[in-house]
Amino acid sequence: MICNGKISYDNRPSVYNDPRTKIYWFQSKNQVFVINHGKIYLNEIKDGKQVLHFIVAYKEIENDYIGSMLYDEANQKLYIGSLIKGLNVISLSHFYISQKKGSFCR
Repeated sequence: MICNGKISYDNRPSVYNDPRTKIYWFQSKNQVFVINHGKIYLNEIKDGKQVLHFIVAYKEIENDYIGSMLYDEANQKLYIGSLIKGLNVISLSHFYISQKKGSFCR
């Protein structure tokens, strides 16, 4: 990790050093995205440590050739620029659909 010109290294097993992890840096907004197993996270540095914030599960992301990503927190949108598919805008929601998987449902 490079933060404010200081370099630090952590070799404990984590999503950061998983061989299947992809990391994208959107330099103009200083946003770092971590993609692992179809899940997209926003990386932040708090108290000198990296913290991942889950944004969305998007399984197709593994096969796309991503050129850029931008997360607009105020409008809850994730913009993904793909070299093949163009611009994909994902509107995020904090609402979840209930599932009928409880023991009281037939």
